[in-house]
Amino acid sequence: MKLLGYSIRMRGDGQARIKASQIMNNLAAVELIGPGRVDEVRAALPPEVLREVDQAAKTAWLPLEYDIALAEAIERVFGPGSDRERSRTSTRLSTESSLLRPILDGIQKIFGLTPPAVIRATTFAWGQLYRNCGEVKFKELAANRALLTYEGLPTAILDSPLYLASIGGGLHACLDLCKVEGSVRHQVRSRAEGKVEYEFDWQSPR
Repeated sequence: MKLLGYSIRMRGDGQARIKASQIMNNLAAVELIGPGRVDEVRAALPPEVLREVDQAAKTAWLPLEYDIALAEAIERVFGPGSDRERSRTSTRLSTESSLLRPILDGIQKIFGLTPPAVIRATTFAWGQLYRNCGEVKFKELAANRALLTYEGLPTAILDSPLYLASIGGGLHACLDLCKVEGSVRHQVRSRAEGKVEYEFDWQSPR
């Protein structure tokens, strides 16, 4: 089967996947960026994607391309850059989920909600939400700067500048959670290695 130009294989052969609950959160976040327009986004999705998402259990693993299709549908409805903001909003929603809330609570108890601690936690959260999508490494660069390096990202992500930007939007939510102003920028370092870096910088709380 093919979707968005990528071959989708059956589960169990290394296909890149995303937790169904995350796609559901992403759809729910549409209501926050465009109240009353969720149906427009749903209508812009390929019918087979919408059907499988609607029928999936929250714990199911769906093809990653379904989330990319959702990102593209959101951009068609709301315009360029809109999915990055949706991703930022969706990540904030996801931190309240049963998957990610325990991680965040543990960080708060041990380290407090500081940017380095929350950004580092995404290295664990990635594996909770994505399967067969590589690994993430954290490095603190300076007092107010940090770097996440993704390695082994699948072609579906590398071939979608929109989705790469949306990951950056989701990561920006780390700064939102810590109530600091800052920015997140990304750069593809090696397509062959599936290597992409996301650099954070932020201002110290006043």
